[in-house]
Amino acid sequence: MKRIQHLLLAAALGALLTSSASARLRVLEDTYGRLISAELLSHKGADSELVKIRRGDGKVFDVRVDRFCERDQAEIRDWMRATSPTLDYHFHFGEAKATRAGATAFELDVRNASRDEIGDLRVVCRVVVRRRVRGGVSLGGGLYGIERSYRIEGPLRFNEGQSISTGRVRGAIGVMVQIYNDYGDVVGEYRSRVPRLSSLEWKGVPDGGRRALEADGGAGFGVLAAVD
Repeated sequence: MKRIQHLLLAAALGALLTSSASARLRVLEDTYGRLISAELLSHKGADSELVKIRRGDGKVFDVRVDRFCERDQAEIRDWMRATSPTLDYHFHFGEAKATRAGATAFELDVRNASRDEIGDLRVVCRVVVRRRVRGGVSLGGGLYGIERSYRIEGPLRFNEGQSISTGRVRGAIGVMVQIYNDYGDVVGEYRSRVPRLSSLEWKGVPDGGRRALEADGGAGFGVLAAVD
C-alpha cells in the first residue's frame, strides 16, 4: 500500500513540475515568421544582444534578441529589464589606510575579477569607529558605523576597477563594504581583517538610513571629513 502511495506521489510531483515548466514556455516568432516554444532563462544585462533560452525539446542555447520579430523583441527586452542578469560577479578588494593625529582615512580599490563586463553598481561603505559619532549607526558593543554610497557606472572589464577614498575619521578601526547591482541584489562584500568586524552584520542599519543612502545618490565620502 505504501509503495502505491509513493508511486502516486511521485507521479503527481512529476506532473506538477512538467506543468510548471510548460507554464513558463512562450511562443516566440522569428523574423522569418517561424514559431518556437521556449522559456527565457537568463541574460548578461538589459542591453545585452543575447538571451539564453530553453527550447521545448529541452535544448539550451544563446540566441540574438534581434532574431525575433519586433513584438517579441519588445517582450524579451521587458523581461530582461525586470529580471536580474546572470553575471559572474567576482571582485578583488585592496585596502590601504593612513592615520594622522588619531584620525584614519581608508583607500579602497574595487576591481572586477570576472570575465563578464559589469556596471551600474552601488557601493555602500561603512566606516566602523569605536565611539559615538554624529550621524552614525549603533552596531552594538560600543561600535558605530558611518555609511556613504558610491556609484560605479562601468562597464568594468576584467581587472578594471575604481578607487574609493573615505575622509579621515577619529577612532576608525576598519571598513565594511557591500556592492549592489542595479536590481538591488548584493553581489559583493568586503570587510577589513579586524577581529571585531568579523561578527558584525548589516542588519543593524535602519530603513531610514537606507533611504538616506539612496537619496545621497553617490555624493561620495566628503561628509566623513566633518567627523574629524
